[in-house]
Amino acid sequence: YIAMELVTAGDLSQHTRQGTLLPVPDVLEIAFNCCSALDYTSRVGIIHCDIKPANIMIAGGTDVRITDFGAAVLRKSNGVRTAAMGSPHYMSPEQIAGKDLTLHSDMYSLGVVLYELLTGRLPFAADDLDGLVRKILTEDPTPPSRLRPELSGQFDKVVLRALRKKPEQRFRGWAEFRHE
Repeated sequence: YIAMELVTAGDLSQHTRQGTLLPVPDVLEIAFNCCSALDYTSRVGIIHCDIKPANIMIAGGTDVRITDFGAAVLRKSNGVRTAAMGSPHYMSPEQIAGKDLTLHSDMYSLGVVLYELLTGRLPFAADDLDGLVRKILTEDPTPPSRLRPELSGQFDKVVLRALRKKPEQRFRGWAEFRHE
């Protein structure tokens, strides 16, 4: 059996479209809370591998719970088992390529969620899976401020850093994200 807290406010997917976007301060607080949770899980050896709005439940206000660890991987002594499963729009370049996964992989996926919560759209879209994979591996997303003009360039800096192609150039956890 699996037991978890009853969370009745739904998940973040209800706030990923124009007209349903959350206030920017709420999005930031949710991002901080998710970073903290992902930082903790990585320190105990778990990489989620399927961070997306539908897997982040709203407990109330900006208090969230990350759920669905069905695709999660556990660290081995010399690295992390790779996983080719997950939701393609939210998969990091290294996850698509079948490389070792780390906290950076989950931070990339959280960057996609943040982009979507701020702009109401995904950073990469294509007509088919091959086109989507190519864009994730080779293209840079449109800066969020171009899609939502009230966002400052600082948001672009944070979100685009989370979406960098090279894992070592992304945030290394909650403290670094919060400092940025």
